[in-house]
Parts: sequence; structure tokens; C-alpha cells
Amino acid sequence: MATIIAGIFDTDERAGRARERLLSAGAVVGGPAGAVVAVNATRAPAAAPIADILRDCGARLVGQARGTWSDDRWTDFDPVARRRRLRPFLQPVTKAQP
Repeated sequence: MATIIAGIFDTDERAGRARERLLSAGAVVGGPAGAVVAVNATRAPAAAPIADILRDCGARLVGQARGTWSDDRWTDFDPVARRRRLRPFLQPVTKAQP
């Protein structure tokens, strides 16, 4: 099982921009497709930058799940059950307040 961080977007266009930025950052990005971007966080350098990029690109939900990753995609993704499978991805606040 792989750790997967996924972002759900309002449009395919925003999801496409996120895919491009994640690929440029060296992330392992795969399907499903459309308005969902899935990243294999098990094979990524760090999970927090992945979530930051997804949020910066306009993801309305960023979550983490365990799943099967094969042939460059999240193979056991179920769009009907996605809300039950994605746990909100929360990262610690690291920026100092002025």
C-alpha cells in the first residue's frame, strides 16, 4: 500500500496546472484524472510540499489515503467513496507569526 496525497479541484484546468507544478518538483503524479490529482507520497521527497502545491493551485480539498499504486496511477481509487477514503491532510504550522 502506498501513501497517497490527493487534491480535488473545481476544474480540470486547475488540476492540470497542479499536475504540471508537481511534475516539475519531481513528484510521482498519476491518475485518476480530471479534477482529481493523486500523488504517490511514499515515493516523494516530502509530503508537506505536495499539499502546499495542491492548495496553491486551488484544490478545494487536500487529503491523504492509503491505496494501491500501479502503472503510474492510483488503481483502487473509487470516486463515489473518495470522501470516506481521504483523511484531511493537516500539517503543522511552521511559519513564525510577526
